[in-house]
Amino acid sequence: MTIEELKNEALSSISDFASGEAKDAIVAWIGDTVLPAVQSVADAFATQLKRDAAEETGWPKFRDTIFLPGIINLTLYLVGKAVGKMRPAEKAA
Repeated sequence: MTIEELKNEALSSISDFASGEAKDAIVAWIGDTVLPAVQSVADAFATQLKRDAAEETGWPKFRDTIFLPGIINLTLYLVGKAVGKMRPAEKAA
């Protein structure tokens, strides 16, 4: 099978893949798997930034103690809120 045939096969079945159920599963995977993993990396990064800031002064200290950790945390917060709003409501059992 050539790459062109593979591409055409994927394009012909894209509507089956992009169903509401698949989209809901992707959003759930992002919320349950991706965001917690990214959050743990971001926490470690922010901790290291703050450690490094102890040796800085002026703008580099501001960057490492407030700016970068704030941008990272705000971004993850907004993505988490958006994913929460996109998740389907739980169905009654």
